[in-house]
Amino acid sequence: MKYAIIALLLLFTTACENQEKQKEDVLTEIPTTPPSKSVEGEIPLKIQSLGDVKQAYEKTNLDITHNRYTSSSFTYNCNGERGGTVTYYLNDNKLRLIEHAYNEYSHNEAVDRYYVLNNQPYFIFYKHTTWQFDGEAEEEEGATKDDISEKRYYLINNSLTECLEKKYTTRSTGKATDPDGIGNKTVSCPPVNELLEDFTKLYENKDTRGKLECL
Repeated sequence: MKYAIIALLLLFTTACENQEKQKEDVLTEIPTTPPSKSVEGEIPLKIQSLGDVKQAYEKTNLDITHNRYTSSSFTYNCNGERGGTVTYYLNDNKLRLIEHAYNEYSHNEAVDRYYVLNNQPYFIFYKHTTWQFDGEAEEEEGATKDDISEKRYYLINNSLTECLEKKYTTRSTGKATDPDGIGNKTVSCPPVNELLEDFTKLYENKDTRGKLECL
C-alpha cells in the first residue's frame, strides 16, 4: 500500500511538472508586443489623442488593403505643367482618405494623403520626390537618383500637435536604401491654414468625376 501511494505521488508530481512545462512553452509563443488595437478595433468616433490618430490611421490602411472601402477619382492636366489623380476613399458614404498623386514637369512627383474623420483631416502625409541623373555613378550611363522628402502632420481639432520630416536619397545603382531604417525628425509646424487650404480644395471636389484641365 505504501509503495502504491508513493507511485501515485510520483505520477502526480510528474504530471504537474509536465503541465507547467507545457504552460511555459505556450507562454514563450505569445508575442511580447500586443497586437495593434486598430487591427481588431474600430476607428474612434473622435480624435482626441495621438493614440486615436494612430488607431484610425492603421484601421483605414487595413480596410483599404482589404478593399473594404468604395472609391471615386478624377484626373487633371494643367497645360502640361502639372497633372495628377485625386482619389477619394469612403466607408458607408463617410470620407476616410483623400489621395492626391501628381507630377510637375518631368522631374518632380508627389503623393499627398489626407486621412479624414468627421470631414476633418487628422493625419496628413506628404511624399515628394525629385529625380535627376546621378553624376556619382560613373560605371553606369543613365543612372538616376531620387531625393525624397516625407512629411507627417498630426492634427487634433484642426490644430497641429506634432510635425515630423524624413529625407533620404535612393539610387538606381548600388545598395538599396531602406526608408524604414531612417528616423523621422521633429520639425517646426507650418501654419495650419496652409495645410487646410489644400485639403479644402480637394474636399470641395469630392463629387467631381472625369477629367479636369486644372485643379
